[in-house]
Amino acid sequence: MTAQKVKDALTGNLCRCTGYEPIIRAGLSVDSSQITPLDDLYPPAPMLAAYADVQSESILIETPPENGNVAGRIFFGPVSVREAVEFKSKHPGTVIVSGGTDVGVVCNKRGVEPAVIMSASRLPDLDTIRLNTTDNGSPIVSVGARVTLSALERFMESQLPEFAKILNVFGAPQIKNAGTLAGNIANGSPIGDSLPFLMAMDAEVELNGLGGARRVNMNHLYTGYRKLDMKPDELITRVHIPLPGSAELLRLYKVSKRKHLDISAFTAAIRITQSVDGKIETVRVAYGGVGPVVMRLPQT
Repeated sequence: MTAQKVKDALTGNLCRCTGYEPIIRAGLSVDSSQITPLDDLYPPAPMLAAYADVQSESILIETPPENGNVAGRIFFGPVSVREAVEFKSKHPGTVIVSGGTDVGVVCNKRGVEPAVIMSASRLPDLDTIRLNTTDNGSPIVSVGARVTLSALERFMESQLPEFAKILNVFGAPQIKNAGTLAGNIANGSPIGDSLPFLMAMDAEVELNGLGGARRVNMNHLYTGYRKLDMKPDELITRVHIPLPGSAELLRLYKVSKRKHLDISAFTAAIRITQSVDGKIETVRVAYGGVGPVVMRLPQT
């Protein structure tokens, strides 16, 4: 056990009384060999086996009208992308959740009660990260819509540490273990931590609808404040992110009142291509927190 591991374990838990130093010292004094892993207390294999029979079945829950509402509430848990887009096309305004880290807060703090919710948590093949190459041999990462931010951070530590650094301060482990990159994109906040990076890298969002799949460049995805260029039946299925080339420099920044566990006040991504003698040939700059959407600076 190290002090850093204790601090990482404390992330997301705020202390207002004793202070962190005594807690860290207490953590360091624990004999980790005497701790029983959670998987030993609650073996996951039997639990997964118990749910195996119903994993392939979609879930539909409808409640009757109440308190004078014209309609009740609907929850749908599809097991295929086709099911999901068909349901979404029939239910305009469907709220999609995967980790629910943003929608849950809105419901809890603002009293919002969506009439129709669809969970993407069981859609197949969307929890994978793939490293591929483009036609010209450049590396590109394909991130499924269900990939958690924690999984993406671990992957990017070796592939793109600069982005892993931003993911490290995205939020608490509890949030990153549930939240997704697709959710950060769909949320559309002008201070979304990942958006400047995705725009500077000319990432593409893969959308699936009744008409099939299409890709939209991140720089053309937002049409206004939290408004996306998506058809009513479409949902995000993957995000395709080119990685910087050997002649490129990438720098990402997040400014907030606290380093950890805080919403951004300003975000930035700067991607520079240099010549062999160190001169700047091209530059892509994206700023968050300066307008209703993340802004590219094309004249820079």
